[in-house]
Amino acid sequence: MSGLEELSREELIALTRALMAENTALKAEVAELRAENAALRERVAKLERLVSRNSGNSGMPPSVDDLPGRQQPKDREVSSGRRRPGKQPGAQGRALAWSDEVADGDIVEHYPQGRCGCGTDLGQAADLGVTARHQQTEIPLLVARRFQHQVHTVACRCGAVHTAPGVPPAPVSLGVNLQAWCVYLLVVHAIPVHRVAVLVASLTGAEPSPGFVHGLIGRAAVAVASRERADPDAAHPGLRGVLRRDAHPGRAEEG
Repeated sequence: MSGLEELSREELIALTRALMAENTALKAEVAELRAENAALRERVAKLERLVSRNSGNSGMPPSVDDLPGRQQPKDREVSSGRRRPGKQPGAQGRALAWSDEVADGDIVEHYPQGRCGCGTDLGQAADLGVTARHQQTEIPLLVARRFQHQVHTVACRCGAVHTAPGVPPAPVSLGVNLQAWCVYLLVVHAIPVHRVAVLVASLTGAEPSPGFVHGLIGRAAVAVASRERADPDAAHPGLRGVLRRDAHPGRAEEG
């Protein structure tokens, strides 16, 4: 560098320090660029792996093979001893079939709504009959209802007083159908207690506590045991040996 011999000692020291600082900054910038370059290489490799996946070399469905940039699978022959995916040759097919057993109350009539181009209300138009039919299988919306049971007491002409049976010990309770549903989810599907309580609340609006749901296991076990003593063949075979307080469905764990 020309003119260095004309610089004083202090100026040379200052220049050296400035160059060292600049060199340190450049090294840091180079290290940062190298890290970014490595991250970009890893990202490109990951994208290449994703693009190379298709129905032939992964579990992805064949519909993804037509996506832009997707590598097409290689043609390969399926050995005669390998089971093909989907419906097997000769297997019985299943499809929704038309049914003639539809109650009159389950028939929904659809009429055109609005106004005609001439301005006439279509509600006043003449009905020309049914021109198309469609059947749809649906389940009713399950919403828990509150029933109030009033227990009456009557007096016989002889003076004896009689009260209707079935007075529950608590003023508010959950019905037997709702209890049976909880036991069914606990035992047959092995759903934990907290999940059963959340599931019933989400589907019906009723809010049984996890403690109440857990207590149904013991009550159901007593009922099944009593039924088996009266008639050994009456109880459901799937309930035997399952309805115990320490059984898997009775776990009170959450989640």
